[in-house]
Amino acid sequence: MTAARKLRWSASRLVIAAVLPVLALAACKPNAQQAASSAPPPLAALPLSDSAAPPITPAPPVSALPPAPRARVARLADPNQEYAFADRAYAMASAFGDAPPDYAFDYGNGERPWVWMGDDQSMRVAEPLPGGYERYYYYEPGSDTPYLVTDGDYSYGYDGGALVVVYDRRGHRLPPDEMERRAQFAGQYLARSQAIYQASRRQQREAVAQANWAARRSAIDAQRAQWAAAQAADQDWRAYHDAHQQDEQAHWAAERYRREAQAARFAQAVNDQQLAQQDWQAAQRAQARAAAAGQIPAPGGGPFHFGQKPPPVTAQAPPVQPPPGQAAPGQAIPGQAPIGPGTRVQPNGPPPSQSQPGAFQADAQRRAAEQAQAAAASRQAAAQQAQVEAQRRGQLQSQAEAARQAQTQAAAAQRTQLEAQRRADQQAQVQAAAARQAQAQAAAAQRAQLEAQRRAEQQAQIQARTQAAAAQRAQLEAQRRADQQAQVQARAQAAAARQAQAQHQAQVQAQAQAQAARQAQQNAAAQAARERAATKPAKPEPTPHPRRVGPNGEPLPANN
Repeated sequence: MTAARKLRWSASRLVIAAVLPVLALAACKPNAQQAASSAPPPLAALPLSDSAAPPITPAPPVSALPPAPRARVARLADPNQEYAFADRAYAMASAFGDAPPDYAFDYGNGERPWVWMGDDQSMRVAEPLPGGYERYYYYEPGSDTPYLVTDGDYSYGYDGGALVVVYDRRGHRLPPDEMERRAQFAGQYLARSQAIYQASRRQQREAVAQANWAARRSAIDAQRAQWAAAQAADQDWRAYHDAHQQDEQAHWAAERYRREAQAARFAQAVNDQQLAQQDWQAAQRAQARAAAAGQIPAPGGGPFHFGQKPPPVTAQAPPVQPPPGQAAPGQAIPGQAPIGPGTRVQPNGPPPSQSQPGAFQADAQRRAAEQAQAAAASRQAAAQQAQVEAQRRGQLQSQAEAARQAQTQAAAAQRTQLEAQRRADQQAQVQAAAARQAQAQAAAAQRAQLEAQRRAEQQAQIQARTQAAAAQRAQLEAQRRADQQAQVQARAQAAAARQAQAQHQAQVQAQAQAQAARQAQQNAAAQAARERAATKPAKPEPTPHPRRVGPNGEPLPANN
């Protein structure tokens, strides 16, 4: 929200207190509707076209838009401004009301978005969607980036091109994590909104077909009413709106005055007298607010004759003679510059012509031209107003009493409806508080249950880990003991094998020793026999018997 706008709203607080008395005064004047009917059209408005209406081509939904970078997501520095974007767009939509769009333009593929442009250069663009909804883009004056885009299901709030808030179709602000999930759609809308803005400036403006506006007016008005109901039902949004309502009304009063009058003229053109009467009354209220805020002259007079009954165009009043020393309106006193709108009269000192003689002639010519142009415009407006007044006078006189009765009944019905709405809101708040309390209790119970379950799971996990560790230790101990037993048995078997081997080696050694001893004994016996034979005479040798030996080589006795 710009500083200039804040200053403008702050200044409006000084005069907004005068709105109610002016409203009452405007309602009492018999020519109040005539005053409202003289409201000039919006600056950018083109008259509706009564030629053949081109077909209405819906814009593609967000899922069919061209790819675009994700929107940059940011957080608001002031959380109290979360509903500023929706409420600002709501105020603009309320100011435009059910007035026709100012113009359309060719966006290609048969698409022709509609544009409402405020006199402050703020802008709203609408394009139809499949299913009968409208997609809206809201722009600040001179900005090609919207501060809000709404498609009937969601609304996206932007601050300097960054996505800062998302609302659902009921106007509720969604949690921040929803912005991350919808940043892709927000980026596609941002790219399309900038392209639409550039096309609205570049393409030729076209008058909106009256038949197309008549076909879509009720749907657009229904969406606006739905948005108003969402604002009233959302407690946070309603609190923000109540805090800024007076500033918004003061800012948009003059715009709403012109738009309501424009809507009333269209309603009369299509012979919807009831809606026309409602729009005229809304225009009167807006006119009083705008006058109280100093945005337009007060009803009953002013440089553009708002509210004045136009003088007859055929008769002219005789010129009024000015007092001595003064000039009639539009005339100059000799030696002085003409006195006109915006000219300051100096009570002391020389007139401007004496202090600036070189600029007198140019200034006088310029002011004379401005006065002549203003007089011509005034006469033309008066003639047009007189013609319109002649056409409406008979109808307005017959409808005045019925309109007053309808207004009284509508006011009573509105009071009843507001009271019922207030009670319903109170009941809804009580129910919402009870629901929140029940939800909080349920959430607490669920958290307690989850905590108990978590602890039980932790205890079971600890017990399972303890049992598994104990089983593993027992298994390892049994394995260790088995390994020790196997080692003992292996050592015993090795010792027995070594002992058996030693016994076998000893036995083999003993047998070798015995055999050696026998061999030595035999060798000794043979040696002794040879020695004896050498000393004795030789005798015939008896035939020796074969010597018998045992298994181990020992001699056996001879058999006789």
